[in-house]
Amino acid sequence: MKTKWGIIGLGGIAERFARSLKLTENAELYAVASRDINKATPFSEKFSEKFAEKFATNATDATDGNVIKPYGSYSELIQDKNVDVIYVATPMSEHFKNVKECLLNGKNVLCEKAFTCTYEEAKELTELAKSRKVFLMEAMWVKFMPVFKKAKKWFESGKIGEIRTIDASFCRPTPYDPDSRLYRKDLGGGATLDLGVYPISLITAFLGYDCEIESYLDLDKFGVDRNMTAVLKYKNAENNNGRKTYATARAGFDIESDCSATIVGTKGKIILKQDFYHAKKTLLYDENGNILEDINTEIPLDMDFIFQIHEVQNCLENSKLQSDINSLDDTLQNMKIIQCIMDNVE
Repeated sequence: MKTKWGIIGLGGIAERFARSLKLTENAELYAVASRDINKATPFSEKFSEKFAEKFATNATDATDGNVIKPYGSYSELIQDKNVDVIYVATPMSEHFKNVKECLLNGKNVLCEKAFTCTYEEAKELTELAKSRKVFLMEAMWVKFMPVFKKAKKWFESGKIGEIRTIDASFCRPTPYDPDSRLYRKDLGGGATLDLGVYPISLITAFLGYDCEIESYLDLDKFGVDRNMTAVLKYKNAENNNGRKTYATARAGFDIESDCSATIVGTKGKIILKQDFYHAKKTLLYDENGNILEDINTEIPLDMDFIFQIHEVQNCLENSKLQSDINSLDDTLQNMKIIQCIMDNVE
């Protein structure tokens, strides 16, 4: 049986997600919703026409001749009894309200990151999902990419020994636009929430959450952080040579980096090459700098989200309320670190 997906919020990220659904077995894009039906209908028509053969399992389900139902409000889609799971792709500032409505109506949810704007919001949603016995997951796609999972296996099998340091950055120059959600505090703007969630998630995936945090933010006149550097000092991570473990996360709109991640251990290192957040290449080195393994996967843009979609569907098929790879506790602990970083403003 196919999983019927709904999408609320129809920006660029939603289009990419819809293209990945096209390539996902046992998935059907059943309905889409915008606050304006004049936006929802063209989106519906575009994907109905492009992917009709993939999605049109039952033409009688269509509205106004479309295979994919368009809705002019989020609530209408949320209340559609035929929708199995909803992908929330609205602006970050709307995530809490939108996800809460989904959960209260018994709908399974995959929510874009950052999950929420605050730790307290994230805590309320995770507790609500558990109490309502509804599936909920943050769309931290990097954790499901094949090369990221390979890097984790290298580490877990002892290939690089004990970790000494991790350095991960996501800095992408973005011209200032006062109307852009990226630079509007009321829409959850700022480099930490928009970009910093990626390096923080990567670091904690390898080192966990028991750390002290020092952070430095460069704020504009409206209080929006243009760039962020955070140093995570792990309290109990000390190797046999007495060296402690530190990790550095960087994010920025007004600085540039190659967006790579380097994990250095006592026996070698792992490098997730450029744009680690949708990692396609990773290398394993020994302690002398020799390449032991070089994994390179060319994943088309249309397939970027397919791996996390598979995870959601596998969880639903097995009656699991959260992912083992990206659990609700993972999301909550990461949001606690993000909150600490954002609160550390001089």
